[in-house]
Amino acid sequence: MPIVYVCGTEPGVGKTALALGVGQWLRRRGVAVRYAKLAAAADDPDVAFAAATLGHPPVVARADVPLGTAPLDAEPGGVALVEGPPDHAVQTRATDLVLLVAAYRGRQTFERIGATELRPSALVLNGVPEMYVERVHQRVIPALVAQGWDVPGVVPHEQLMLGAPVRVLAERLQGRWLCGEEQGDRLVGRLAIAGGMLQDALLWLARRPDSALICKGDRTDLPLAALQAGCAAMILTEGLDPGVQVLAGARERGVPVVSVRQHVIHALEAVEDLFTAPPVHHPQKAAAALALVERHLALDRLAAFLRLAVHVPSAVGVTSD
Repeated sequence: MPIVYVCGTEPGVGKTALALGVGQWLRRRGVAVRYAKLAAAADDPDVAFAAATLGHPPVVARADVPLGTAPLDAEPGGVALVEGPPDHAVQTRATDLVLLVAAYRGRQTFERIGATELRPSALVLNGVPEMYVERVHQRVIPALVAQGWDVPGVVPHEQLMLGAPVRVLAERLQGRWLCGEEQGDRLVGRLAIAGGMLQDALLWLARRPDSALICKGDRTDLPLAALQAGCAAMILTEGLDPGVQVLAGARERGVPVVSVRQHVIHALEAVEDLFTAPPVHHPQKAAAALALVERHLALDRLAAFLRLAVHVPSAVGVTSD
């Protein structure tokens, strides 16, 4: 079983999400996939979720045990995706391919790649802001290739991958459900603070349907505009309940609404860290990860390098929306 070691230039660059996306792509093409994380906690929810999504029990690999040993090497013809730090000692142990994941940091991108002290192998630039994607393709990738790196693709920033479920936001804020608690697992990609022009808020929300509106609870204009635009959820502040019309509209559209005691700014401050280094274990994120790697990575090249026999995609695993 070939082993692909997935590491990053720094924490939070998207190693787990990338491994999950690649694993789903391979599994949909008939390749058995094992996922493991070096030195992870035994109850790491991301490890359990990735393993379940890829159809096998969770595997936590010990850092002092050579890769290529059981239980990874249990599926002939398959591939193992092992996530861990960019430690040179790890890379030398029965690893067929090192896949380095790097965030785009402007001029610092090369410094952070070089700081890993890895010999050039495969590298993916992940989470690149849309405004820089063309520049990265034109300037950064040729420079990396000249250094000996194989760059199978550039993955643009996807805000949903940094999202948090409505239920997690409600729990952090000790909120009270006004409606839609059954939709509590819905993912919120960003928070919208609306306190000004109604038309501006409507246009902003229409372009970002994964947003949760945060506004003073006794307002009716902004919540109704948010429902019309198609928001993901609403968080109403100061313990104030909205009018009957707002709740009726939310129920009709299946939009969860939570009432919290904090003021708008205090509520935002209480949850903003949930969007900086969020976990991956969510079905919407798995689907988004698969869609991103399908669209932006040359995965046929990866499969060919590992000599994997891939087939026509099947319905196995998580599918993109």
